[in-house]
Amino acid sequence: VRLDAAIDLVEQALAITREREDRQAEGKWLNNLSTYVGRKGQTQKAMKYIEGEGGALQIARETGDAKGEGARLHNLGVYYARLGEVQKAKELIAGPGGALQLAIDSGNGRDQGTRLGTLVELLLDENQITEAIRIS
Repeated sequence: VRLDAAIDLVEQALAITREREDRQAEGKWLNNLSTYVGRKGQTQKAMKYIEGEGGALQIARETGDAKGEGARLHNLGVYYARLGEVQKAKELIAGPGGALQLAIDSGNGRDQGTRLGTLVELLLDENQITEAIRIS
């Protein structure tokens, strides 16, 4: 019930943001909506809020929000991993232009740690222990 209430509130905030034509905030609210929908187990729907036409990732790129782009790529990676597409997840998180590279480029140590932690989890899930130890 609380997730449904949160989704309703985020949808309201998103509508207001769109009325104000604040694209960067719209991208953040779409990402938040993705998070809550994803927590309900609706992974495909959550992904559409990020990577769909006019989604959070597109908005981050259009507005030059590199931190937001990195967050969206990271979240997409997590969703792809949930769907069993681990290689795609690793590419989004650690591939060229991925979430980790954006965090490194911006000098954001906290985001770098988050991205590396997720990458280590993916590697451990694939029993790539040596590689996980090497990057951790």
